[in-house]
Amino acid sequence: MQTIISIETERTTMQTMQTQTEQRFYIASQLEKPTYFNKIIRGHWGIENSLHWSLDVIFKEDLSTKHAGYAAENFSMICQASLSKLKNDKASISSLKRKRLKAGWSNEYLENLLFKDN
Repeated sequence: MQTIISIETERTTMQTMQTQTEQRFYIASQLEKPTYFNKIIRGHWGIENSLHWSLDVIFKEDLSTKHAGYAAENFSMICQASLSKLKNDKASISSLKRKRLKAGWSNEYLENLLFKDN
C-alpha cells in the first residue's frame, strides 16, 4: 500500500433538487499525483454509471424482485449479455430500448442479433 485516496462527490437529484455529498476511500499500490488517480477513478465510475443506467432504463433492473438463490445474479448476467448484443447491432439505428422491444416482437430480428455478426 503506497497511497490512500479520499474522494468527495456531490450529486443533485433533479426532481427534488436535493444535494447529497459522499466520501469514498481508495487504496493504491503506487505513488502518483492526485490528477492521475482522479482520472482513473472518474473513468471507472463513468463506465460503471453508464452500464447500470443502461441496464435500469432498458431492462428495469432496479425494479427487479428476483431474490431467491442466484436468480438476481443470473438474470443480471443475461441482461448484460443482451445489452452487449443490442449495442453491437449496427444494422439498426434505433435506440437500445426500441431494439430490445423489436427483438421481442420479431423472431427474425432476434435471430440476427443472436447468431449473425453485425
